[in-house]
Amino acid sequence: TENTGKAVVSTQSTGMTWPGGLTCPDARAWTGARSTTSLGLFGAYDTIFGATCVDGTDYYQNVQAQVLPDETRTSGLDMRKFCCCVDMTTGLLYNNDRSYCIVRSSYNGEECSEMCEVTFEADKFAEGTAP
Repeated sequence: TENTGKAVVSTQSTGMTWPGGLTCPDARAWTGARSTTSLGLFGAYDTIFGATCVDGTDYYQNVQAQVLPDETRTSGLDMRKFCCCVDMTTGLLYNNDRSYCIVRSSYNGEECSEMCEVTFEADKFAEGTAP
């Protein structure tokens, strides 16, 4: 295999715009470093597609409401956002099940939160909200 120096990130396997194995702050930094905000027109992402973290922790919010489209994207102009339920430790799509990702334009915020209740871990959330 030829090494071209290009990184390939598959959102198909994770449902996310960041690679697996990162803490949430690291995933935000990874996306931000590759964003159009940092790199201008050559950026791969917009910073709005970065992970949402539980403040003050390495954990992900269980509801990720700004997920970049993946193989469902039909053109470069098709930037519909998805809401996905993720594992709060890994940031990966819950059970790797695409039914836990829905197009944002097709739901209201409560529907996504209700769908993702199964992924909420109160102890991890409390770590970030403790005084």
